[in-house]
Amino acid sequence: MKPFRIGVVGCGQISNQYLSTFTEHFGAVATLEACADLDSKTAKAAAEQHGANRACAPEEIYSDSSIDVVLNLTNPWAHTEVNLSAITAGKHVYAEKPLALERDGARKVLDAAKDAGVRVGCAPDTFLGAGIQTCIKLLDEGW
Repeated sequence: MKPFRIGVVGCGQISNQYLSTFTEHFGAVATLEACADLDSKTAKAAAEQHGANRACAPEEIYSDSSIDVVLNLTNPWAHTEVNLSAITAGKHVYAEKPLALERDGARKVLDAAKDAGVRVGCAPDTFLGAGIQTCIKLLDEGW
């Protein structure tokens, strides 16, 4: 199987956690192709720190036919736009936070993905993260 080529859009605080885990555990199935951010210095720092092939603007990720998946780590208010831009470009999307801030936006993302024949995934770190999982475990064990 050819590794998926990943383009990250949004290189703020949460990106370090995602990209560290990604580079440590998923190198056999995916490569970090590009890091993009509205702030070019932030994108460059993330690319250098995590071994991406390049730093660029978000639009370059969407237009790069070699990138298979967009990892959307932007702020929630940008998710609908970023997700739709990636999907329109024929890319799969994984978003760290909700697909959109509003139900209508999420519906547009899901419908666009279905029409484009791409997949969309989303697992908010704040919900599936270690802190919440520990709380669930403590509650389940009767603490």
